[in-house]
Amino acid sequence: HAEVDVSVIILTYKKHLALAKLLPSVLQQKKCKFEIIIADNGCLEDTRKVIDGTFGDHDTDAQPRPPLKYLPLCDNPGYAKGNNAAVALASPTSERLLFLNDDIVLGSPRFIYNMVRLLKSKETAAAVGCKILNSNGTELIEAGSLIWDDA
Repeated sequence: HAEVDVSVIILTYKKHLALAKLLPSVLQQKKCKFEIIIADNGCLEDTRKVIDGTFGDHDTDAQPRPPLKYLPLCDNPGYAKGNNAAVALASPTSERLLFLNDDIVLGSPRFIYNMVRLLKSKETAAAVGCKILNSNGTELIEAGSLIWDDA
């Protein structure tokens, strides 16, 4: 397996349509080595079809797909336990964890890179957050106290 710097953890629960929008935005990420770990708290057949379809269509010579780990948690252990179970699958080379909800879309192909760059620039930081926007671009909420302009 290739070395990765970031483990992207996506917890999903019966939101295959939302996941179908998120996954392409993750696969478009540039300038970083990452893996994707999907913890599936709902185990719907449609969720697995979205994952298989998205990853099956992505792999090209120009941009190989990142490693994918799929964790079926059909008994729905909840948000915290689901995320913790996914963390246990993270690659030993991964230095950072990025937790994503299944109902978001990354707004930039450099989102992961920018988050890592921000974290590296703050020696005492253990975590960073981002601004969350509505689909129309208006600010929904702010996570954390440092606002990053990733333009």
